[in-house]
Parts: sequence; structure tokens; C-alpha cells
Amino acid sequence: MTISDRTSQRIVLLLISLIQSGGRDRPIGLSDLTEFTGIPKPTLARWLKEAENGGYVMRIVRGKRHHFMVSVKGLALLEGVCELISLREKPIDRIAGEVFTGLGEGAYYMSLEGYKREFLKHLGYEPFKGTLNLRVISKSAIYNIIKWTERVKPIVVPGFTESGRTFGSVRVYPIRLNGELCHAIFPERRHYNADVVEVISKDNLRGKLNLKDGDIVTIDLLDWTSNNKNNIY
Repeated sequence: MTISDRTSQRIVLLLISLIQSGGRDRPIGLSDLTEFTGIPKPTLARWLKEAENGGYVMRIVRGKRHHFMVSVKGLALLEGVCELISLREKPIDRIAGEVFTGLGEGAYYMSLEGYKREFLKHLGYEPFKGTLNLRVISKSAIYNIIKWTERVKPIVVPGFTESGRTFGSVRVYPIRLNGELCHAIFPERRHYNADVVEVISKDNLRGKLNLKDGDIVTIDLLDWTSNNKNNIY
């Protein structure tokens, strides 16, 4: 069963409530479940009927009282949801950022052959010619970023000399942006304050995620794993 429709979402919510109230190991009365969830009894009874029809809930009748517990099929559904969540590494922290148009330097630097070569070598891809710029919304999030960069050892893309000009090194950290695995970069010669995160990806994130200035995005601050260290794309 997919959980993209409202009925399926109600069933998952109901199963979680049954588990939390003890319905994994023993039958739970409708009144007790109503008290636990705060959902009106007629609504809850309808949800239980939907789940029962799908085979996700077992009904036990004792006289005039009806009790319910999660079925084997219901447990399998919840296990599938847990597996879906665990496919992605748990973030160290999660913050919010606002998309804004930067100084335009990202496109220039990402187009240089030296950076393209080094990013390909260290990350397994050539970044899109440009960075997505995010302004962190809260002061606490700025502190969280600082702590994250102190805790996680970065991949350091070395500097180089091109056309007689020297370009500095770049520290790289893994993140997820609205669910997309990408990287935050911190150039040695940084032109932004601590409230700005510059993001690179193989793709044009503005286009792929349909982002515009002022949009709020979720940034998961990650540690390196086998999934995001090399050839992640």
C-alpha cells in the first residue's frame, strides 16, 4: 500500500496511535483509544473500519464492547514506513533557510577548470555553474551550523593557480536540501557573513526544486557516509 492518499495516511496515523496506546500486544477498547487520541468516537470508528477492511487492524468483540489491535499486515506496513525513513541518514541538525540571489560569483568560480577538476576528483561530480544561496533564518541556526562544521571533518578541495591567479581552497560538507543530497561549501576566501550557506549540486537546484527568491527550504546538516562521500550521483 502506498501512503499518498488520505485514507492510507489515516490508516498509518491510526496504527501509530494503536501502537502507542498498547495495541501492538493487547486489544484496545474504542473508548480508551478515543481518550488517548482525542479524536471524536464516530470519526475514530470510521477510521478503524477503513483499517479493518484493509486488513491492517483486528477487531475483537467482547459483548457490546469492541476492541482493536494491530494485525500482522498493519505491523508490516509500519515496518515499511520505518524502512523508508531509515533509507536516509539521520541529520545532525535541521535548520531552515531563505533562498536569495547572491553576488553572482558562484557561477564564475564553479566554471573554473581548476575547481571543476578538483570537485570531480573529491566529490565525484562537476557542480552546476552556480551556487544556491541560502540565508539562515534564526541566530540559533547560525550557532548550529558552527557546531556542525566543528564536529564534521570537511572534504577540503585544494586551491590552485590559473591564468596567473591563485584561488583558495574550499571546505565541503554534506547536506540535504528539501530532500536532495548536495553539499554546502565554505570557501577560504569567503564573501558572505555567517548567516549564509552556499550550496552546490550536480543539478540546477533552483530549476529542479522550482525555487525562487524568498522561498523557505529545509537544510539537513549531515555527516559523511558511504552514500554521500563519493560518486553520490
